[in-house]
Amino acid sequence: MPKITDFGFKEADIKSDKRACIKFDGSEEAGLKRLEDYIYKTRAVAHYNDTRNNLIGANYSSKLAPWLSIGAVSCRRVYWQVKNFEEKHKKNESTTVYIDELFWRDFCRFWCINHGYKVFSAYGIYNREYYNWKTDMEIVNRWR
Repeated sequence: MPKITDFGFKEADIKSDKRACIKFDGSEEAGLKRLEDYIYKTRAVAHYNDTRNNLIGANYSSKLAPWLSIGAVSCRRVYWQVKNFEEKHKKNESTTVYIDELFWRDFCRFWCINHGYKVFSAYGIYNREYYNWKTDMEIVNRWR
């Protein structure tokens, strides 16, 4: 993967938000380093289920979404790293939940690829016809 400097930018040109808990560099190298840090150095994956909904902090979730979204790191690679972690350390509810989240991420991605623009259609992916619903106000008012 090219680095930002390959496009004529300097590291100093990159704006970073002071509030960010990690610096995002879109390279595969940076994504793999983040993966290594999250799984092996901090072993935070072992606590994923307890901390995943906390937003502030580097290890409350994997923070791998930017790399996964651009393809710099694959779900398969993350999956196998987590499985390796489970073999060496422990399998627990957190590692299982984390793998489930990876599966859902891939499922949604391929579902959208398969159905294309239809996922944004008002009638969904099934080419449904518009139903001219009749509202019976007597029934509606009965439940008020």
